[in-house]
Amino acid sequence: MSRWFIILYFSNSALYGQADLDDLIHRYKDSLRHHPVKEEWYGKTAHLYLQKREYDSAKKYFSKALRARDAWSSPEGRAYLLNSLGVAFYSTGQMDSSIYFYQQAKELYESTGNLPRLAFISINLGIVYKDRGLYDLALDYLLEGAKYLDNSQYRKELSSCYNTIAIVYSRQQDHVNSLNYHRQALKIREKLDLLRERSSSLNNIGAIYSKLENYDSALFYYERALELKKELKDDRRIASTLNNIGLIHLEQGRFRQAEECLGQALQIHSDRPDEIGKSITLNNLGRLYTLQEKYDQALVFLDQAYRLVKDHGLLAELKENLEIRIQVQVGLEQPLLALATAKQLARVKDSLLNREKIRSLTQMQTQYETEKKEQEIQLLRQKQVLQETNLKLRQSWIWGLAIFCFLVMVIVLLVWGRWKREQKSRDQYETLLKELYHRVKNNLQLLSSIFGLHVRTLKDQHTVEAVRSAENRVNAMAIIHQKLYANARTRTINIKDYLQDLIFEIAESYGIAASEDNIHLLLDDLDLDVNEVIYIGLVVNELVSNAFKYVFPGNPVPKLMVRLEKTGSRLELVVEDNGRGFEKKPSDTSMGLNIVETLARQLGGKIQWETTDGVKFKLELER
Repeated sequence: MSRWFIILYFSNSALYGQADLDDLIHRYKDSLRHHPVKEEWYGKTAHLYLQKREYDSAKKYFSKALRARDAWSSPEGRAYLLNSLGVAFYSTGQMDSSIYFYQQAKELYESTGNLPRLAFISINLGIVYKDRGLYDLALDYLLEGAKYLDNSQYRKELSSCYNTIAIVYSRQQDHVNSLNYHRQALKIREKLDLLRERSSSLNNIGAIYSKLENYDSALFYYERALELKKELKDDRRIASTLNNIGLIHLEQGRFRQAEECLGQALQIHSDRPDEIGKSITLNNLGRLYTLQEKYDQALVFLDQAYRLVKDHGLLAELKENLEIRIQVQVGLEQPLLALATAKQLARVKDSLLNREKIRSLTQMQTQYETEKKEQEIQLLRQKQVLQETNLKLRQSWIWGLAIFCFLVMVIVLLVWGRWKREQKSRDQYETLLKELYHRVKNNLQLLSSIFGLHVRTLKDQHTVEAVRSAENRVNAMAIIHQKLYANARTRTINIKDYLQDLIFEIAESYGIAASEDNIHLLLDDLDLDVNEVIYIGLVVNELVSNAFKYVFPGNPVPKLMVRLEKTGSRLELVVEDNGRGFEKKPSDTSMGLNIVETLARQLGGKIQWETTDGVKFKLELER
């Protein structure tokens, strides 16, 4: 066993019991009182504390070992202690300190040219950056570590490195590269006859095929993994794989096989408590019986899962539970319960969205700060090179000029690289913004569906109309977010396309067949700011809804005309119908008219009403 590789060291921690560790620590501390080489005994004591997972004590003794005189005599011995400190800080979640000590150790190992030790340091750095979500940096270090380990005796460690690289690619949705590295890891593990590691690789390959919806291949690898796990008698992992196999059968409509696998997984979870795994299996059983329309049986499992996820705060599992529960309640014709569950689901989705936004923003901030630190280090090094070049200029102008040109080229490449990274960060921001528009659109559509469910339960016509009006207003904004989601790079929306979609959707909501004979749209092809489009859309929504509500029913030849045109700096909106008209009073308290006039004022426009022969509304905006 190599004394400097902490990960290997942990693998043998089970050799000592708790009492043995305490006894060894006592003996090592006693040796410190009279032993002349204190660095070695500080290091041994620190390692024992690592085995006990008493990380603060481990840090204390590793730091003492570093401060001892003998630690400075050997670069590799000092690098070993720095790497050990990095492991201790990583174990307590102090990632920045862990990276700091790993980097120092890496520089020392680079100076000695010890490739295996460089490999393990690079892998440790890759694992830290993976855990922080900085996948590009993680891959750089992990691939570097794999290169150093290739053709070495450390085949098991190389397979673990390949496995970690595959996980990073999977998180980047690069399933082709992920499969490639999982297969390389499996090949090594089969050759070394590592049963537990082989089962893990087989399970991972099955998971990738499942994501690719290649269910036959996924089932093949899951079943091979299950055979090994049964041989190892690893009940917890057996339950997980049974759950995965059950999901494959469920996706392919083999309900009997799915029920058998999920039932076995649930039995194992019950014998060996694993609350997260058990809640996932219970949800899957609920989904199974829901698909078979066995709603009472589905509710039994969903209720059990609900209690577990609520007690342990498992939001993702709670979201899945509520989605399945709504299907059950709709199937049992319980609209009020489905409505209440939908409201709860909306709150859970908001919580998950907020958590994801915070995680993404934190990840982006961390990446920015990490890149900024690296650039500062690079710039400092460049400054040092420039100073040395200025001294050499006195001896040889030609050499100095050549070095200067080289440095200019390096700086240009650094600036270009920084620009590329900033461009990538902007692309990530646009992706996040697009996802936000998508989530808002989905939430608005969910709210619209809730209104639709609510309408079915109402008897009073006035209340029905009020809820339907609210639903149309929500739809007006949902269409905007749908168009923003289609193109997150701009804050403008084509008003012609938007109003056409809006008016025909309102017509559909009132059961009106929109045709060229009764609805005339004269709309200029304009791109307007999203804030302006929201107000115009809500105004049109109110006026068109009134026309469909009061003009079209009972009118043998109903007409509706919507015109939007731009002349110079003036934008004019006209909505006109051929209804009976109405007498508009200054004290009119109609909610729809108040909304229209309030929105018009907020746009800073002038409005005109003609209500004697039909209704004609005109809005003029100076832009």
